[in-house]
Amino acid sequence: MKLLGPLNKSFEDLPITTQFRWIFGLALVCELISLVFYFNYFDRHRYLPAPFFLDKNDTFMDFYHPLFWALRDEFYTTFHSVYPPLNFLILKLIGWCIHFGGSKSAATAFELRQNSVSLTLIVCGIYLAIIAFVVNLGQWGRLALGDRALVFGVCALSAPVLFGLERGNMIFFGLPLMALYLDSKSSAKKALYLAALINIKPYFLVLLIRYMNLRSINKKMITQVTIFTAVIFFVLSSFAGLDCVKFFQSYFLFLSKYTITAEGAVGFAHNLAALARIKELIYFGQHQHYSFWFSVLKVMSSLSILILVYQIILKPLSQLELIIGSVVILTNFSVSTGGYILMIYILLIPYLFYSPEYRFLLVPILGIFTFPLDWINLFSIPATHFYSYLGNTTLLTSAQDYQIAAGSVVRPLLNFSVLSLFSVHLVGKYHFLRSK
Repeated sequence: MKLLGPLNKSFEDLPITTQFRWIFGLALVCELISLVFYFNYFDRHRYLPAPFFLDKNDTFMDFYHPLFWALRDEFYTTFHSVYPPLNFLILKLIGWCIHFGGSKSAATAFELRQNSVSLTLIVCGIYLAIIAFVVNLGQWGRLALGDRALVFGVCALSAPVLFGLERGNMIFFGLPLMALYLDSKSSAKKALYLAALINIKPYFLVLLIRYMNLRSINKKMITQVTIFTAVIFFVLSSFAGLDCVKFFQSYFLFLSKYTITAEGAVGFAHNLAALARIKELIYFGQHQHYSFWFSVLKVMSSLSILILVYQIILKPLSQLELIIGSVVILTNFSVSTGGYILMIYILLIPYLFYSPEYRFLLVPILGIFTFPLDWINLFSIPATHFYSYLGNTTLLTSAQDYQIAAGSVVRPLLNFSVLSLFSVHLVGKYHFLRSK
C-alpha cells in the first residue's frame, strides 16, 4: 500500500468484510450506471455503443462462426480453424445436446445465428453460470453467500464480461479451468487443468512462466503440462479428423499475419499495443508527429513486459507474486488475445483482496471493470451504412458512425498501470540489477 500512500484511517479500521462491501458495492453502482447508458443508447440508436464491437452485425459471431463449421465437420478443412480440437469437441457437444431449429438448413453462420435465438440465450446463460461457478470457488469461498452474490454482480456486469458476451467468445470455457488450476493443491491436477486451458486458448502458455523462476524452477510441472497438453491435443485431433501438419501450418500463418483489424483492436482496447493502433484510424494531416507518440506506446508496453519477465525469472518471488506476474503479462503482451482477456482478472481479485501487500492493485483492476466512461465519445470512424443485428435494422445516416469512447483509452492505461505498479513494487522489494 506504500505506493499509493496511506488510506483514510477510518476506512482502514473497518473490518475486512465491511471494506469489501463498500468497495464492491461502489463498483456495482458504477456498473449499473454504465448499464443504464448502454440500454438508453441502444433504445435511441438501435445498436450498442462503444466499447461493444464496432461491427454491429458481428454480435455473437465468435461463437456462431466456429459452431457453423463444426456442425458440418469442416472445422479444419473449409474453415481452416486455428482453434485447438478441444474447442471443436465443446462445439460438437453443444450441437449434440441442444436441439435447435435451423442448424441443418442454414447456409451461412449468420443464418444459423438468425435461426437460433433460443441457443443464443442458452449460451449466454451458460457463460453467466460459468461466472457464478468461478466466484464460488477457491479464495472466493471465504466470503458469505451474500457477499459472493455481490461479487457475481460486479463480475457479470463488468465491461470485459459484457464485451465477451456480446462477442459470444469461447474464452468463457477457459475461466473454470483456470479457476480450478489456481485452486488445486495437487500438481498433477494443476498440470491437467492448465493443459486443458492451453487447449482452449494457446496463449495461456504464458502462465508457464511462473515455473521458470530460477530460484524455484519447477521442471516437473513444466514437463507434466507439456505432456498433458500434447496428449489432449493429439487424442482429440484424431477425433476431430485434424491433419496436424496442416493445422500447424495454418496456425503459424495465422500468427504471421495481423488478423485483428485496427477497428477490432481499438474498439475494446485492453493494452498499450492495442491503443497504439488508433493511429491507423486517424488522419493527422499537418500534425503527423502525433503519430509517433502512438508508436511510443507500443514500445513502452514491450519494454515494461520484458522488465517484468526479467523479474519473474531472476528474482526470489513468492508464489503469489509469480501468479500475479504471469496473469499481468498475459493481459498485456499481445493484441491478439482480444479485449475479453481482461475478464481473467476476476480470478486474481480474491488473491489481491486477501493480500495486504498487493491490495493496491485492486484500484486499477476494478477501474477496468467499472469506470462508466463510455458515454464520452473521443472520435468517430466514418461508416456509410451498417447493419445492426440486435437492432434488426440497417443504419444509413452519416451520423451513425463507429465510435471510440473514453473507456477504450482509459482501460488499456489502467491495465498498463497494473503492470507498471506491480513491476515498480518488485523493484523496490527485490531491487532490479542485484539481489537484496
